[in-house]
Amino acid sequence: MISMKFTDQGIRTIKDAPKRTQAARELAKKLGIEIKHIYLTAGESDLVAFVETANGDQRCQNGTCAWLGG
Repeated sequence: MISMKFTDQGIRTIKDAPKRTQAARELAKKLGIEIKHIYLTAGESDLVAFVETANGDQRCQNGTCAWLGG
């Protein structure tokens, strides 16, 4: 599970979020990461993503999933 916050630019261009989500899914697939679900949330985080990797969560722990936020 990865929690994320929108940047100021991300909020200003929220209408492009579906395109960015699809681009993130395609990039993740190339890196061996499957984005299972992405949810909008209320509270401290704006988004929560559930991902699965071939190597368990090791790839996300070392920063490979940092590109998901934003």
